[in-house]
Amino acid sequence: MSDNMIVDDSVRGVPPSSVERALFVPAERWGWQYVDPGPPALSKLRERPPVYVEPSPPDTRRWQATVDKAQRSMTKRVIWTVVLFFVLAPFGKGFGFVLWLAVAAAAFGPMLLAKRNISAALQAYQEERERRQRDHRAEEQRWKDAISAEEGPECQRVNTCDLWFPLRLEQKVDRIDVFGGVPHGWPHLLATFASTVLAEHGSVLVLDFTEHDVAAGLMELARGVTSVTGMQLPRDSDRLDLLDGLDAEEAAEVLADALETLRPATDPNLRALDADVLLAVGQCLDGGLSPRRLAAGVRVLQRAYEDDGCLSLEEVTRLTRHVDLAGGTERAQDELRFLRTALDLLRSRVDSGANIRLPLLTAKPGLTVVATSDGNHRRKDFVDRVLFHAVLQRLGSGASTVAGQVLVVAGADHLGSTSLESMARQALRRGVRLVYLFEHLRDETRRLIGSSQSATLIMRLGNAEEAAAAAEFIGRGYSMKLSQVTKQVGITSTYGGGTSTGFSTTITEGNTRGGGSGGSSFSNSYSESISRSTQEMTNWSKADSTTDGTVHARSYEFSVEPTTIQSLPATAFILIEGGSGGRRTVIGDCNPAIALLSRVASDRQSVAA
Repeated sequence: MSDNMIVDDSVRGVPPSSVERALFVPAERWGWQYVDPGPPALSKLRERPPVYVEPSPPDTRRWQATVDKAQRSMTKRVIWTVVLFFVLAPFGKGFGFVLWLAVAAAAFGPMLLAKRNISAALQAYQEERERRQRDHRAEEQRWKDAISAEEGPECQRVNTCDLWFPLRLEQKVDRIDVFGGVPHGWPHLLATFASTVLAEHGSVLVLDFTEHDVAAGLMELARGVTSVTGMQLPRDSDRLDLLDGLDAEEAAEVLADALETLRPATDPNLRALDADVLLAVGQCLDGGLSPRRLAAGVRVLQRAYEDDGCLSLEEVTRLTRHVDLAGGTERAQDELRFLRTALDLLRSRVDSGANIRLPLLTAKPGLTVVATSDGNHRRKDFVDRVLFHAVLQRLGSGASTVAGQVLVVAGADHLGSTSLESMARQALRRGVRLVYLFEHLRDETRRLIGSSQSATLIMRLGNAEEAAAAAEFIGRGYSMKLSQVTKQVGITSTYGGGTSTGFSTTITEGNTRGGGSGGSSFSNSYSESISRSTQEMTNWSKADSTTDGTVHARSYEFSVEPTTIQSLPATAFILIEGGSGGRRTVIGDCNPAIALLSRVASDRQSVAA
């Protein structure tokens, strides 16, 4: 495994003791939440600034009118004054001069007095204005000082308060599922979280299937704090035998489960056949059940065993009795070939001498990292599955496990949802806290997201479909938005008219006859009247109508858009957990370098505090 520390560059050059003191604190922490302190609260005095009142200028219109009037007749006044001077001069110097002065004072005195009054009034106004300005400036300074005194503590709080708060789960959960992330994102998360577990003298086992050494940085940090054990399979299979310590039945179940996950479709019959064959081989062997010895036993059943000293004569004899039973059909022969090929992938260079035994989760505090890496993809994949199911089998048996331990499975996408759910059940039963790190959010892993007694962390998901699925899981919120605008315009015009003509003729004719002793009389009358009437009407009307309308509808949108999830920084994540108060969704950052910043809250301080 690589010994390079995979943390932010800002941590490099910092003394290890400083990093250890900042990270290894006995309080669970998944990252830090940035809390904007916001602007400082403003004083209410700002709403009542001092108001400067300009003094009213003096009313000099009366005096100015006197000056204007005198100036309009100034020429005449000067001429008459000069003339009077020469006229009065012969009457004696004393009397004439006094009289002339009286005339001059009458001519120019009112104007000079008016100018003097104007000057005095303007000077008094200017002095009053300067006094008020001085008073206003002094009052304004006192107002500013009062605001500074009132807002000073608030500004000090904003400038010095903590900006980053440790982000921890509010509810007790037994499993944490991490979806997404980039290769240099998971190391930050592991260093931030696992360091707090190790600080509480806990035990952490990391199964790293990523081939990116995601726990290398954590190992470098933990070497000065607790015991650290690291190994890589299958390279270090001489140190760690996955089947060491298992009896025949347990080894058969582990290998059968691992082989079952290799098949594209589940076949209970083949799984049962694998278990029976492996159990039969295991029961025939006297020594340890290493993959090499098991593969040799399968070769005996295939009638293809070459004596290489791996099996004793008695073991070969016992195995030979099962040849017909195990390989009686063509399907059984194919399955034996499949078993032997898979077991050959697990064969180590050294058949024995393993000094580290599973489950690696013990009451002894420390960090253990088991990574898998191999150029042969088939071997690496099978080793992953055997290692996973070997740990699962020991969790199920309860061997050497105590509550408070943490098991981290990094790169668990290919292990299958059935196996992952089995691991979750056994870990819950044994009190072992389980952390899954999934690179993708696909159909298999999507079945696990949001299950009971679990919390979810969403990191960067570059795939659009996976980001959309994550956004759908985070949830949607609603808002009222304008959805429809209507405008109706109507014009009604009515035009009408009519003409009516009437004609009437009346003729009256009468005759009157009369007679008497005096004679007779006769009269005839005739009258004719003609009337004609004409009527013409026109009516016209127009009506305009305009109707405007808007419709607001409830719009449901993602609380976090998929594009936001696709563009998250490498160390950023979205925490989703349920609780009695409803679902909690928080954005955090797991960069360990944040612990070295100056405005970071202590690990026992919460955001609410």
